Amino acid sequence: MQAWLEGLRERGYVVGRNLQVEYRYSQAQTERIPALVAELVALGPEVIVTAGPQNTVGVHAVAPTIPLVFVAVADPVALGLVESLAHPGGNVTGFATLVPEGFIGKQLQLLKELVPRASRIAVLLNPKNPMHPRFLPDLPEIGRMLGVELVVVEASQPDQLETAFETAHTQGAEAIHVWGDALTIYHSAEVVGLAARYRLPAMYFIRSSVRGGGLISYGPNQLDFWRRAGAYLAICRWNNRFASI
Repeated sequence: MQAWLEGLRERGYVVGRNLQVEYRYSQAQTERIPALVAELVALGPEVIVTAGPQNTVGVHAVAPTIPLVFVAVADPVALGLVESLAHPGGNVTGFATLVPEGFIGKQLQLLKELVPRASRIAVLLNPKNPMHPRFLPDLPEIGRMLGVELVVVEASQPDQLETAFETAHTQGAEAIHVWGDALTIYHSAEVVGLAARYRLPAMYFIRSSVRGGGLISYGPNQLDFWRRAGAYLAICRWNNRFASI
């Protein structure tokens, strides 16, 4: 939030002076998104800012004509949000978090280097995240390159997180790769605690998981994304009424 507001101030936008922002929080509960989007649309915003693929897809489906700036969407091209990274087209733009060639493999490579004896690594994903299933076909080849067996465990609700870690442990995983998702980020403390309880060295997507006791993270600078999002809004010269989800 601080980085977002700083980015706006750097471009001359100050909340309460020449800017109004309405916030809604889905709290990693995808079923809440349609109602929250309807609330925002009813307010008549000039632009909507979203975080994560679920929120972004949900907003664009309900309000395709409202300009949209997204933060932390792995592959917006694959989701049909933009035409290309170089030329988004339409009224959607933002910040992608994933380098298509080998990002997941690089995360797993770093984890393998830290746990060199690991022969089996669990991959924790959310099947309801529209991005995660798209990268599943890459796992067998990544496993062969690293010389490890990758086993997939899933969680789409908070009460499924412990079951996922227990399954990883039962299947003999010696480390775990936690894919970036609103669920694992919003419940980061619980995820880090479960990794410790089941003695699974873990790779995370954001550094706050490491600050909370996790082993390692590898991913883009989220604070920089939010600061630059403020600049995107100013450059587009929309009126001073924004909404964020």
